[in-house]
Amino acid sequence: MNIPKTWIVLLALMLAGMAMVPIVSAQGAIDQNAGKEIVDNATIAARTPPLLLELKAKGLTENETAQYLLNMPKPRQPGWTDADNEKALEYFRQYPEKYEQGISPKYQEVQRDGRMVIYENNYHGINGYMKPGNLEVGSGTQAHYFTSHLGNSGNWIEVGVARFDLNPNQYIVYTSDSGRPAGQQWKTWGTTDPNVDHHFIIYVYDYDGSGYPYTIWWDDTVIDSGHLTHYNNNPDENHEFFAGTGGNFQSCSTGYFKDTFLYKKEGNNYNAYWWNGNLPESTDHYAMSPVQHSVTVPSGSNSYKIITWI
Repeated sequence: MNIPKTWIVLLALMLAGMAMVPIVSAQGAIDQNAGKEIVDNATIAARTPPLLLELKAKGLTENETAQYLLNMPKPRQPGWTDADNEKALEYFRQYPEKYEQGISPKYQEVQRDGRMVIYENNYHGINGYMKPGNLEVGSGTQAHYFTSHLGNSGNWIEVGVARFDLNPNQYIVYTSDSGRPAGQQWKTWGTTDPNVDHHFIIYVYDYDGSGYPYTIWWDDTVIDSGHLTHYNNNPDENHEFFAGTGGNFQSCSTGYFKDTFLYKKEGNNYNAYWWNGNLPESTDHYAMSPVQHSVTVPSGSNSYKIITWI
C-alpha cells in the first residue's frame, strides 16, 4: 500500500495524540515533576514506522496490529541468502552471549561488556539509535556484538550488529530470543554500514492468550517477532567483546547509543519517557576492564548517550 508523503504527514499529526502502538499518548495522570521527561508527540510521530501509520489508517486495533505484525512475512535483506544466514548462525553459536545482571568470573575470561541498564522490570519497549563503529576483530577480540536487550527473569530479546573474525568483511544485523530452542536463538537479516546511526525499536504488546507478542524493528523494517513471557521488562544497551582465550582483547574504536526513550503503560495510557537521570528508576552503567565507557546527556538531547571503546 503506497501512501503519498503528504498523507503520511497528516496521519502522523492526527495520530500523535492517540493510543496506537508504538505511537503513545502523552495524556493521563502523570507526575508533573516528571513532565519534562515525557517524549513529545512530534518526536513519537517522527519515530513511528510508516507501516504502523498504514495499519492505523486501515482501522486495525492494537491487538489486531500485534497479530498482523506477528504473522507477517519477515523477508531478509535483498541478496542475503539461506547460505549466508546458515554460515552466520554458525558464528553466533561459537560465541554465545552470557546476558545476566553479572557475568561470572569464569565467563569473563572470554566476554567483557560495556553496558547501560535499568534492572527494575517496568518497561515494555525501547526506541533509540545505535552507531556500532568498526567493531574491530582479529588476533585479540574474535567476536563483537553491539546490541540492545529487553527482558525479565532470564528471558530476553535483542537486536544489534555483530562482526566476527571468521568473516570480518560482514557487519551482520541480527536478532535473538532466549526463549527459542538451544542453538536457534538467533536470526540474521543481512549486513549494514556500522558507521551510521541506525534506528531500532523493541516493543512488547498486551497478552494475546499465548504470551506477550513482540516486534523488533531495524531502520523502520520489521525483522523479527514472537512472544515473551513478561510484559514489563528491563532494558539495556550493551557493547560485548569476545576473545578466544582469556584476557586477550584488542583496541576498539568508539560506538554509541543515543536519544533513547522507553515505553511504559500506566493505566490505560501508553506513555514514553526519555532515558535519563530523571526516571524513577536508577540507571546503572559500567564497563569490565579493559572496556571503557562514558555516559552523558549531550547538548540538544533529552537522553543519555553511552559511548564505549577499548
